[in-house]
Amino acid sequence: FLDPSTSALVLGQEADSLYYDNIRVQLVEFQSGNSNGNIYQLERVNAIDEGFTRAEGIFATTPNILYKHTIQIKEDFTYRIEIIKDGDTDNKIEAETNICQDFRLTSPGNSTTSLRFRPGTETSFRWSPPSNSKVFNLKVLINYKEAPLTAPSNITSKQLTWVIDSKIVPNPGDLARITVEGDKFFDFMANSLEPGFVRTLDSLDVEVISGAEAILAYINAGQINGGITSSDLTPNYTNINEGFGVFSSRYYKNRTGFSLEALTLDSLKDGYLTRDLGF
Repeated sequence: FLDPSTSALVLGQEADSLYYDNIRVQLVEFQSGNSNGNIYQLERVNAIDEGFTRAEGIFATTPNILYKHTIQIKEDFTYRIEIIKDGDTDNKIEAETNICQDFRLTSPGNSTTSLRFRPGTETSFRWSPPSNSKVFNLKVLINYKEAPLTAPSNITSKQLTWVIDSKIVPNPGDLARITVEGDKFFDFMANSLEPGFVRTLDSLDVEVISGAEAILAYINAGQINGGITSSDLTPNYTNINEGFGVFSSRYYKNRTGFSLEALTLDSLKDGYLTRDLGF
């Protein structure tokens, strides 16, 4: 990639400078205490053909080379990625990760069908963190329809993502519990939407995303120099032997189809912050 006579910003726009032509990427699946296991060769693909596009920026957007496999990941196994250049097994880049496991969302519980956000009160979300998950994000996805007042038949389905907390680190063995003030729901809606529309609330989804230990380490490394007296230099964190990057695991827990309880919906329609939003 590097060229002593050419700027890296220029090279980044040249796809030929970004990718190796002759590497083998494989995934090794094994259980604790046995570093040998099933080996899966990953397929080299252009992400554009897979429906993924790279955002415009420093690096060329096409092609966007990725390596993939469609194996069923097993939660009780460890996975090692191995990158071998020019067939030389002595020149190997590798990293390992445990897999984030499924977990139980205890609040809202399985019998709960509606969410409540009331001014002056708190709403709680709780779940049981599995041992391999070290950091969590909590989101509420708000699904709604809207149409301009000037064209009420022009109805569009939309979604808002309300990030309640983006770095939740429970104490080991403890139940994860996050509380949010009901007023924040109305603040979020007022700051996210503009008047001039007729709107209908369809449903709400709760999404909890967990990350394995390397993801937490990466987040923490990026915050080491935060604050007023920081040097604004982010340290390089990597868990990849002979390389740079993060090889880890995530798990998405979704509960979908919640309604908004009647009093909260009334406040959304008539409250002073949101009464002009057209619900």
